[in-house]
Amino acid sequence: MPIGAEKIDTLKADIAVARKRPLAFGLCLGKSPETTVLINHKTKEPEALGRQAKKEGETSKFTFGTMEVDGKNLNLSCHGDVPTGLARKAKDMLKAAGMKLKVRILDAEGNLFEEDGDDEEEGEEGEGEAVADTGETGGGEAPQEDPDKPKWEEFLVNLGPRIEGMRDARTPEVKKLVAYWAFALSKAQANPPDYAAAVKSAATVAKSLEAAPQAPAPDETPVDARDEARALRLRSRELDRLEAELRLLNLAYA
Repeated sequence: MPIGAEKIDTLKADIAVARKRPLAFGLCLGKSPETTVLINHKTKEPEALGRQAKKEGETSKFTFGTMEVDGKNLNLSCHGDVPTGLARKAKDMLKAAGMKLKVRILDAEGNLFEEDGDDEEEGEEGEGEAVADTGETGGGEAPQEDPDKPKWEEFLVNLGPRIEGMRDARTPEVKKLVAYWAFALSKAQANPPDYAAAVKSAATVAKSLEAAPQAPAPDETPVDARDEARALRLRSRELDRLEAELRLLNLAYA
């Protein structure tokens, strides 16, 4: 059974948006490529889209997360469980809709989980689309260095050792900083690297470290209980703010 024209048009429109910005997705594998359900949305939570895809699908094999298209690659960053053979079956769905893209499955941290696609076959269409969408031209010119790369390298030298030395700490504050740093590393080590996202996350870590209260020296006057309670409340609010920022970063750059 061929994929309906309306479904193909919707899929093509979502692919075009995903070339410019990440999109939340929910996906439920079908018994055939034509019946696989892929739902995208610009603002809805991925988990909600996963539940919707499962409801509309015909199997229990579903996942959710964020997707983006980079040249000839469709990157699916999965926040839920990854069904067996997801890359191959997602590629078959795209092929049934007349689109040739290499499918790459990433975990929530941005690490490559699996991929499926023939570089030679897909390069003809995928790379041409990348040039049209990004405005890049050929001619053998050397690519310019990302202006955010030096900023990231400075953060890596100055912050990296400090965060590594804090990994064994179990306080909520440190756990949040480690999470931000892990997010920055995943973006800087992606292919291609997203130094802008890495720098933004690292800057948050640096700002939080600067604002962190210093431990009192042994001979200092003990902190009043009321002052300590007030400081704890302030730290709790700061943690809530950092957690909200991290969720937004994941949605914007995952």
